[in-house]
Amino acid sequence: MKLNSFLVYFKKFLFASLLLISLFGYSQQNTAFKAGEILRYKGSYILSGMWTDIAELKLEVSNFTNAGKQLYSLKATANTYTAYDSFFKIRDLYQAWVDINTVKPYMYVRDVDEGGYKFNIKYVYKRATHQAKYDYTRNGVTKTSIIPFTEETFDLVSVVYHVRTLNMESFKPNQIISLAVLIDGKLNKVTLKYKGKETIKVDNLGNTLCHKFGVATDNKALQTKETNAIWLTADARKIPVLIKAEIPVGSIQVRLVEALGTIK
Repeated sequence: MKLNSFLVYFKKFLFASLLLISLFGYSQQNTAFKAGEILRYKGSYILSGMWTDIAELKLEVSNFTNAGKQLYSLKATANTYTAYDSFFKIRDLYQAWVDINTVKPYMYVRDVDEGGYKFNIKYVYKRATHQAKYDYTRNGVTKTSIIPFTEETFDLVSVVYHVRTLNMESFKPNQIISLAVLIDGKLNKVTLKYKGKETIKVDNLGNTLCHKFGVATDNKALQTKETNAIWLTADARKIPVLIKAEIPVGSIQVRLVEALGTIK
């Protein structure tokens, strides 16, 4: 399989990786993360029989004030390493502004630069009317539409952090959780099955007890198999530490390599 074909699917997987971290419901007030937290991940694929790091994903939390209201700015950046840019260059930014306690989103933007293909997406959530203004901009032309949403609607970034407010200790083995995330103006359906706790080895963390979930989705970036899985630390932080998935050109994984500024 040519590397450029893989990278096309890999950028879709980085996009879908955020989706895989998204549980729907069972929410609590946020005590899992704070401003100043930085999580770094590496994305890998098997090349010449060996796992090879192709790209990186970085998640950051910072304080933000809008009209006197305290919010969190949640930023995710995805980049291929320069050695692979000639095959398919990825420089993507995802950012959401959310309530610091409920993690409900107020605004979301996505700036994409993938192999020279550039566009911008923006949601502005109007909570009084439960409608989101959706702007899609490419080549200087913006298309706008209005999308209805519920109180439990999230985007790709806010849902990553919403999951960390959930009471996972209440989940039972094989419990099914239905998911819904707003992606490019549409709701994407995902089903997760709680697999219980499992100890895995994590870079810089050593052997770590985690909550494990199997994932099935209708997202085209992933195969609909329960071999897709995500592990989150079984502690108060509930940090996503490993994602494994099947894509049309093989197997792929995203793993945590550094966690800074997390709660104690």
